[in-house]
Amino acid sequence: MVLDWLKPLEQGFDVKLFVGSHGGCQRLLVPQASGIKDLAGLKGKRIASYGPGSPPKIAFAVTLAKAGIDPEQDVEWVTAPFELVGDFVAKGEADAAVHLDPWAWQIEKKFNLIKLADTQTGTYEGHVCCVLGANGPFLEANKDAIRRIATANLEIHEYTANHPEEVAQWYAEALKPAGLTAADLTEVLRPLVFHNHPIGKPLVDQIATSIADLKLVKVIDPSTDPVELANRVTVDILA
Repeated sequence: MVLDWLKPLEQGFDVKLFVGSHGGCQRLLVPQASGIKDLAGLKGKRIASYGPGSPPKIAFAVTLAKAGIDPEQDVEWVTAPFELVGDFVAKGEADAAVHLDPWAWQIEKKFNLIKLADTQTGTYEGHVCCVLGANGPFLEANKDAIRRIATANLEIHEYTANHPEEVAQWYAEALKPAGLTAADLTEVLRPLVFHNHPIGKPLVDQIATSIADLKLVKVIDPSTDPVELANRVTVDILA
């Protein structure tokens, strides 16, 4: 996930990002009875996530900040076990939840929650959320293989966009995810932004935007130049 990569990369982690996968696999959820209708309604509320540095927590901290809500002062983040994020809301220990799909989809359905925001609309419209990277020595020794992986990544995401039922059926049969049927997986897959898989200059531009977002929530150092760092940690594998 983009927001998981960037701090280690800023600190010198030897990886180059070479292609984006898709957008939209995280959700911010609230109970229907909460009366919370928009992001402003979260001010003063408790939000459950599975960790202080988890991608959903960071992603929606950016969303809140861009909506004029201080993500550290105006809300309280509650840390829950990964599999119990939804339960914290159901039991009144939190007023909202953030999570990754397919688990976010599961708790939305299980606890009859409302999706207040996600990472494919609003702040994140048109932005990739997940990327592929390769460590420096491996990249130098295997550029042709990485190039073929990038091409395959583009192909499989386009295929999934056009055949979500088939891909969901394969996933359900091959990996047997607990509590998820092929129909469930189809519902999870269908709305994801599979056509958003930047490579080359578009990838650099999106990474620079994500770095600027992380500066906004004090994850990235304030002196870091987003464009310089984005160019340093990406590679145009098709060039």
